[in-house]
Amino acid sequence: MKVGEEVSMLGYNLGPEISSTTAGLKIQHTYGKISQESNGLRVLYSINALPGSSGSPVFSKDGKLVAINYYGYEGEEFNYGILAKHLGGF
Repeated sequence: MKVGEEVSMLGYNLGPEISSTTAGLKIQHTYGKISQESNGLRVLYSINALPGSSGSPVFSKDGKLVAINYYGYEGEEFNYGILAKHLGGF
């Protein structure tokens, strides 16, 4: 992935606090861009995410799994994900 490429994340920001609706739990789909060239292990992207988003999948514009979200800067919209190639079975 290159800096500026579009990515999106599916997850449950703040868990049931935000995802609970009268029709049950609803997932959030958030969007951003790659913000920093990967170091080969992780990638930084500008996707708004709240606590509870760890473990959420991050996808490229064409739907390919890019990373799994694991860390966000509190109060900022920068998050890190472990590259999918380091996950077993992918």
